[in-house]
Amino acid sequence: MDIKIIVCIWISVCIFSCQSKNDTSITKDQGKKLASYKSTTLYQNDLIEQSAFKYEDSAAIPASEIESWLKNQILLDEAKSFVEDKSEIDKLVDDYKNSLYIHRYETKLIQEKLDSTIKDEELIQYYQSNKADYKLEDSYVRILFLKIPKKAKADKNIETWMKESTSVDLFHLRKFCDNIAEQCFLSPNTWIKWKDIQIHVPSKLINSNSLHSGLYREFADFEYSFFIKIIEVIKPNQEPPISYIKEKAMNTILHKRKLLLLDNIKRELYDKEVQNKNIKFY
Repeated sequence: MDIKIIVCIWISVCIFSCQSKNDTSITKDQGKKLASYKSTTLYQNDLIEQSAFKYEDSAAIPASEIESWLKNQILLDEAKSFVEDKSEIDKLVDDYKNSLYIHRYETKLIQEKLDSTIKDEELIQYYQSNKADYKLEDSYVRILFLKIPKKAKADKNIETWMKESTSVDLFHLRKFCDNIAEQCFLSPNTWIKWKDIQIHVPSKLINSNSLHSGLYREFADFEYSFFIKIIEVIKPNQEPPISYIKEKAMNTILHKRKLLLLDNIKRELYDKEVQNKNIKFY
């Protein structure tokens, strides 16, 4: 059995078991005893606290949860007996615990100290420096698209809703789509690969070569009526507009800020401990 698998078993079972071990120093009311395996006892409150469900009394606790706890205890016991030298596991557990401490602390620092405001100038600067890295092999569109069975009655306002595209118009389109349309894409700010749209449209009616920003088309085949409004399009190998990379750019900028923030804090803490003479080199 791989040592990492054993560690995972050990940690996952111990997290639950830590509340249910036979520790006479525990003074809180643990509730009724539910089961035990060798020297380890499962109490009612332990299982209630750990469960995703709330049980008012022990009779409501499914036997499957108690059995699951017992199986985990047996598995842990078997895993412990399998390992002769526990020093490697102890080190891995310590490393994992230390990484949790650091992660919790870093998360708290980021929440408290990270400036998450990204100015337009910074976004534009990132775009100018990196837009060449985002050239695409496929066409992408921001689009409004409806595919409606011909036997269904199309609302006479669809064209107005599609062309105007206000928040109220989009509300009406989504409501209409939920009730009647077979397929729709109604998120005008979301970039979608044209191929994901094209599979819903007969190629003879519209294809990637005829795409351009501002295009509005209504057409039909024998079974369906189609309504398409192309808000914006990116053709293959074109430099994408800033709206396409905006979310990725913001995530990248924030990630770099996080790294810089944490690096500066580590440096400050280090310098402080050097000044306090708590660090020695040998």
